[in-house]
Order: sequence, then C-alpha cells, then structure tokens
Amino acid sequence: MAQPRMLGEIFTEFLKKPTKSDRIDWLHENAGRPLFYLLQLALLPQAKWALPPGIPPYKPFAGKPGRAPSDLVRELRLMYMFLDGFEPGLRKFKREHMFATMLHELEQEEVDLIIAVKDKTFEKKYKCSKKLVDETFPGLLTSLYDGHYIRNRV
Repeated sequence: MAQPRMLGEIFTEFLKKPTKSDRIDWLHENAGRPLFYLLQLALLPQAKWALPPGIPPYKPFAGKPGRAPSDLVRELRLMYMFLDGFEPGLRKFKREHMFATMLHELEQEEVDLIIAVKDKTFEKKYKCSKKLVDETFPGLLTSLYDGHYIRNRV
C-alpha cells in the first residue's frame, strides 16, 4: 500500500491542476479524514483560531526535504488546542509557543498550508473555494463541526 501524501503536498499539487475537473479528481484521490478535517478548519466560519494572525516567530526545519520530524496529519490531533473555545485554561503564551514548536517540526509547504488555514487565506492562496469543496464532497461543510480530530480506528 502506498504511503499517504502529506497535506502540504496535496495542496501544492492541487494548485498545479489545470482544470476544475482535475482538481475535483485530485481531491477525491486524496480523500480521507485528514483532508476533510483540514477543509473544515479552513472553510467553516465556526472554526475560529485562538492565535494571532500571521506567522509566529519560529525556527524553520532546516533538515533534508522529506525528513521533518513530524507532518500535519500527525499534528491534526492537537489542532483543537489552537482553536477558540477549547482548552480555556491554556495560557496565551503557552498556546502560541506550542504552535511555533509544531511549525518547527513541519516541512515548509505544510507550514504555509496551516498558516493559510489559520489566517483564513486558504481559499485565496490555494484556489480551493467552498463551492468547489461542496461540489466535491457534498455535505462536508454542512455537517456538524467538532474541533477535535478523530483518527480512523483500525
């Protein structure tokens, strides 16, 4: 079985798809809980971040491409900690420090992706509109939203 693509890679390639139908096919090819959760974080107005806009100061991963210690799929389980209404006891500084630490462990294309999701610039940057997502995955953006990511259980 082939290793699943990283979310950053999915959207980097998505931008290269020339037609709407190619983009829809690409999203279908990479469909799964991580992609669905990311699209909900990016496109649902209920997904509000408890972090300031922009890129926080962090040390970018400087290793070889493809060798980052983590990836966005693995980190999705912690995203709720960066959302409004979750973990109210978490202090602002600690939340921002945890986010910057997470960014340090990701490939640059995944950092760019999660910053676009957080800052609600995803639609513009990745040319992935709510309308396209509704057409590709009917009901995804109208289903009940829960800020927690639930991994597939095997």
